[in-house]
Amino acid sequence: MKETAPLFVRTLLVVDRIMSAIWRTSVRVRDETLWAWASKVDRERTNRTIYSGLKTYVPGGGTFETGLFDWEAEVLKSSFPPTGRILLGAAGGGRELAVLGRMGYEVVAFEPVPALADAARTVASAYPGSRVVRASYTDIVAAAENGSGPLAPDVCGREFHGVILGWSSFCYVWREDREALLRALRAVAPHAPVLLSCLMSEPTPQGRMGSLRLVLRRLLRFAGSRSLAEPGDAFEPWAGFFQTLTSEEVRSLAARTGYKPVCVKGPPGPHSLLVPE
Repeated sequence: MKETAPLFVRTLLVVDRIMSAIWRTSVRVRDETLWAWASKVDRERTNRTIYSGLKTYVPGGGTFETGLFDWEAEVLKSSFPPTGRILLGAAGGGRELAVLGRMGYEVVAFEPVPALADAARTVASAYPGSRVVRASYTDIVAAAENGSGPLAPDVCGREFHGVILGWSSFCYVWREDREALLRALRAVAPHAPVLLSCLMSEPTPQGRMGSLRLVLRRLLRFAGSRSLAEPGDAFEPWAGFFQTLTSEEVRSLAARTGYKPVCVKGPPGPHSLLVPE
């Protein structure tokens, strides 16, 4: 006679499968609906609001006190010069800045979230020569293209020996803006290696969720939605709107903007190191 699990165990497992299916469906509906109706301005405003309340990134917070992650320290040691000036984008509350300052680097950092930029300025005050500007990746493009914006005085006509785009921050550069950012970095730091971090995802079969997505999209189109989510578009309550990249997308971006991808790595520390061709 075939042995089976107790009835209460089988019952709970069935309930668990049902609840998991409900959760996955609700997440899909949430993400599709948010991306269908939120404009770029809405997404950026939401992200700034979320990150303004995250204390983990400011001095005393858990993430801040971690210092550099192992993969950041490894790339810095192997591919960046031991001294010089670093351009640090999406500096958060100053986690990377604090370590770079202790190592003797001069850092020009920028961060778009006011609360985080203020925290990073406090960190920078301990390291003469380092500076934090409240600015976004859009501002580095403006500085490179026409010498305008809040970053222009600090990046135009200055030499940089390395560029770091803060932890996962490249996911917050919208798909249509990525190439312009890398071209801007190539212009303001033509000889510098670029360490960028982004969440990686590879194409996967859609299965039942793909069928659900098609139904949702028909409904959203009928309701007059602004746009539809694309592969890689995601939302998390603790991270806001972001867009993951595939390894091929990173390599293609590098090739189109004059960089050679030395490494493109996924979890647990997703990052890429690009060097000028």
